[in-house]
Amino acid sequence: MSATEDPSVPQEQPVYKGSCHCGFVTYSVRLNLTSPNPMSGAIITKCNCSICLKGNAALVAPEEGSFKLLTPVEGMDALTDYTFNTHKVHYHFCPKCGIRCFLNGVYELKGQVIPVSRIFVSTLDEREDGEPMPELKDIKFKYYANRDSPGTKGLGDEPYEGGLW
Repeated sequence: MSATEDPSVPQEQPVYKGSCHCGFVTYSVRLNLTSPNPMSGAIITKCNCSICLKGNAALVAPEEGSFKLLTPVEGMDALTDYTFNTHKVHYHFCPKCGIRCFLNGVYELKGQVIPVSRIFVSTLDEREDGEPMPELKDIKFKYYANRDSPGTKGLGDEPYEGGLW
């Protein structure tokens, strides 16, 4: 994720502010919450892998280059970073309250390296322009079956075995 907003990114989508529980981590990000992400085919995704399931993660992809970490002022180095398995995906945690606000990195699927950048939807606080966020209540999640068959079943309209709504 970029530390500053890229001026070449189209400015059509709203900017959202988000934070962890205690407010130590804050960020702004431009999100498209009205049409599916071209990479995933969904607006918000959930999966049944062990980390997403245990963290009840609902994720949304930010507009490329639009993520800006506002606090802590020391940057990403002040956050707790967790990775697991052989993936190179970094789950960034607030070191004070433990809330995950975002993740980034790469993973490999069938020999292909895929960049990943996601925001935890539950950490979105408000739109920067002060407008309400009704779009969040109407979005239907799409589901991955990454626990037993990573990337092979595609997106489903209902949780796969072991997943939560």
